[in-house]
Amino acid sequence: MNKDVVYVMMEMRQETDYVTHHIQKVTAFFSAMRAFSDEMKSKGHDFIYLRINDANNEQSLPKNIKNLISEHSFKHFEYLLPDEYRLDRRAVERTMRRDFYFY
Repeated sequence: MNKDVVYVMMEMRQETDYVTHHIQKVTAFFSAMRAFSDEMKSKGHDFIYLRINDANNEQSLPKNIKNLISEHSFKHFEYLLPDEYRLDRRAVERTMRRDFYFY
């Protein structure tokens, strides 16, 4: 375990609303994400999890990431390549690669 690593997961409306999803699919997915977050925390990992109704959740990946970097004074940023082209273009390509020169 690396104490210098902070993991982040977010529930966001931008991901639930871009197409119509059955409510059971959304709740099952969020439930799995929350369980994973809880497991990581129980193993001692530093883990930030934004729930869909958290007051500080901007409902936008680029905005949330910018806020987290500013709030926590992160000096290094890495991400996993999204599994959807739409998400990569919308969030990573357009925002992170342009604004975050330190990864």
